[in-house]
Amino acid sequence: MTLIGPQARVARCLEAAGEGITVATVSAPARPAASVLAALGPHGGSSALAWLPPEGIQLVGLGVAASVQGVLGTPALAGRAAELLRSIRTVDSGQEALAAPRLIGGFAFGRRRTLAAPWEHFGPGLLVLPRWTYAREESRAWLSLAVRGPLTSPERGRALAELAALLAALEPLPSLSSESHQATGEEIEAGVQREAAVCEAHETDAGAVEWAERIAAIGRAIEGGAVEKVVAARCEQQPLPGHVQPALVLRRLARRFGSCTAFSLEIEGAVFLGATPERLLRVSGREVTTEALAGSAPPARAAGLLESSKELQEHAFVRDDIVARLAPLCDEVRQGDLELRMLPNIAHLRTGIRATARKDAGVLDLLAALHPTPAVGGVPREAALRWIEEHEPLERGWYAGPFGWLDAEGDGEFVVALRSAMLRDGKAWLYAGAGIVRGSDPSAEWAETAAKLEPMRRSLAAAAGVSGEAGAGETATLAKRPWHAAATREGSMTRHGGGHE
Repeated sequence: MTLIGPQARVARCLEAAGEGITVATVSAPARPAASVLAALGPHGGSSALAWLPPEGIQLVGLGVAASVQGVLGTPALAGRAAELLRSIRTVDSGQEALAAPRLIGGFAFGRRRTLAAPWEHFGPGLLVLPRWTYAREESRAWLSLAVRGPLTSPERGRALAELAALLAALEPLPSLSSESHQATGEEIEAGVQREAAVCEAHETDAGAVEWAERIAAIGRAIEGGAVEKVVAARCEQQPLPGHVQPALVLRRLARRFGSCTAFSLEIEGAVFLGATPERLLRVSGREVTTEALAGSAPPARAAGLLESSKELQEHAFVRDDIVARLAPLCDEVRQGDLELRMLPNIAHLRTGIRATARKDAGVLDLLAALHPTPAVGGVPREAALRWIEEHEPLERGWYAGPFGWLDAEGDGEFVVALRSAMLRDGKAWLYAGAGIVRGSDPSAEWAETAAKLEPMRRSLAAAAGVSGEAGAGETATLAKRPWHAAATREGSMTRHGGGHE
């Protein structure tokens, strides 16, 4: 068999692979990353992942070439991650630095070493170097193979056969221009009726009583001076509707929430996925970017966030904590202006924060310092986390934990894994939370969490064929829901005050 072009270059890379890990990269067709995950996911065996930010490089990983496990904030984890990155040898195949190898994964909300159901397969933290990584930025894409050498002739043959199969599977996928779907009038009306039925089925929940009792208990802890804020989380368990492909759920979320980062990780048939609006950390060189995202309201009442003492206080807790925790690791910390972050189903207060990291502060150091921010934990941090550990009747697992990537150059990006769900064994566990401060009303906080759960409910139903790909019909549906009485442009920002971030 005569190899030509990219396959010939990869063959030469594999023949030269010595001890350690070798990564060979070729150009690939540029396709929607969520569609790539759906098409190529079966090639990943028991492991597949996706990182789909609104801008920058998108990643789909299949299989595992190497991995690092551990608890965030421990020297052992940071040391193993650094050692793995140093062991990677990238063979020059004419590709750009954007295709550089990355460790991709995430961490649990808490720092216990074992997690309860349904999170047993995930553990406290996992960073993966995929065997195959599809990377796309705008109209350019690459496919990388990571192997631990040296390889035998049969192993090289199998790798080249996989490469040919993956490239062939990419060719017929939809083009980038087909990512947006415009629905017909019939599809819009059908989507409205079916999604209304899906949402109506969840409008009553026996957990509301327990929730009200828990919020009252947090209120008493605040009045007693034990804490100033606690983020309460709840989990809604439901059977998966029909045959759900997680990649289709992710695609639905990515389409509807285009300014959010969609993500997923599959381990042994268990899939954690979501679409989060909150960036926890981005490091490029020494430039650090993060944000305080706290304080929420229905889109129709977004402007009132800027006048609400309760919401402004909740936001200030998060902003001030982030600034204080960055200070020991950075030479300069700069705050932006207070903004409104508008999403289709909810509005948030946002303050952008930038800093210059010190030379000895790595991505994992900064991540451990920031997580969990008061946006997902509380104030003071340790007291709030202790309250959650002692009173919250659920296993958060990786919900509200960091999810993202880092590379050998010291760059990386992580988000807070919100608006997320765990899918396994024919069931779905949907997670949402709300910040509780002095004056919080249990029913209002319940309604806020319901709004946060709604996109995942709809995406699960749509992926199962219950509510269909309504596309433009989603806008019509939102207009009929109380939380969406005012039209908003997803992802837009409204500045409050002068200057810029």
